[in-house]
Amino acid sequence: MAKTNKMRRISHPNHSKAQYLLPSSTWKVRKDVHQKKRCRKASEKKDWEDATCSVCMEFPHNAVLLLCSSYNKGCRPYMCSTGRRYSNCLEQYKKAYTKAASIQTSQQWDRLMDNLGSNSGAGQANENKEIPELLCPLCRGQVKGWTVVEPARKYLNAKKRTCMQDNCSFLGSYKELRRHVKAKHPLARPRAVDPILEEKWKRLECERERNDVISTIYSSTPGAVVLGDYVLEPNQNDFSSDYDSDLDDYLDNFRLGSFSFPQSGGICFK
Repeated sequence: MAKTNKMRRISHPNHSKAQYLLPSSTWKVRKDVHQKKRCRKASEKKDWEDATCSVCMEFPHNAVLLLCSSYNKGCRPYMCSTGRRYSNCLEQYKKAYTKAASIQTSQQWDRLMDNLGSNSGAGQANENKEIPELLCPLCRGQVKGWTVVEPARKYLNAKKRTCMQDNCSFLGSYKELRRHVKAKHPLARPRAVDPILEEKWKRLECERERNDVISTIYSSTPGAVVLGDYVLEPNQNDFSSDYDSDLDDYLDNFRLGSFSFPQSGGICFK
C-alpha cells in the first residue's frame, strides 16, 4: 500500500504546484487592487485638503460637489450648502448666475459672430451653442448639478473656520459653529452685500465672459482680429488690403474721437 501511495504522488508532480500558484496570483491581484484604492483615497484626501469654497473662500461646510463639464478631467469644485444663518454660499451662487446674464452673453456672442460674415464653421458653432445657467467657478464649464460626497462632507465639516457674523471672531468646526450661532446669534441673517464689491464682481464676470468669447473666436477662426465689438476675418485673396484699410480707419477714428484740442492749446483726453 505504501508503494502504491508513492506511485500516486509521483504520477501527479504538478498537483502541488497548482495548489500554490493560484493563491500566489490571487494575492498579487489583491495587492494591486489595494494599492490602487490607497492611491485613490490619497488623491481624494488631497482634493479635500485643498478644497476652498469659491464664494466665501473658506473650507466648505456641509459641502456639495458641483458636477461640471470637466468632471471627468478632474475638476472638483466643492461649495458650502449651509443655511441662511451661515455663509449660504450655494444659494448666492445660484442667484449670481442667472439665465438673464447668460442670455446677455449670448447676445454679445451673436454680435461678434455676425461680423465674421459667411464663415461656415463659425455659423455652425453659433447654431450649436447652448446658454449655460450655471458656470463652474474653477474651469468655467457648464454645471449640470451637484451631489453630496459623504466622506468629503464629513472631512470638511471637521475643518475650523470663522463665524460669518460681523465683529465675531469665533473659530470652530461646522458642529461647533452651529451651536455658537444658535446660542450667540439667534436672530442672525445673511450679511448684506456690499454694493461696491458686487459691482466689482459683476465687472470681473463680464470680463471673464468676454475673454471666453474672444478665445472661442480665435480658436474657431485663426488669424481673426477683434476690435471692440467687431471681428476682422482674414480672407484668402484680399485679406491684407482690407485688413490694413479697416485697421487704419479704426485707428483714425480712435485718434480723432479720443482727443480734443482746446483753443488755449494743449491736448485733452476724453
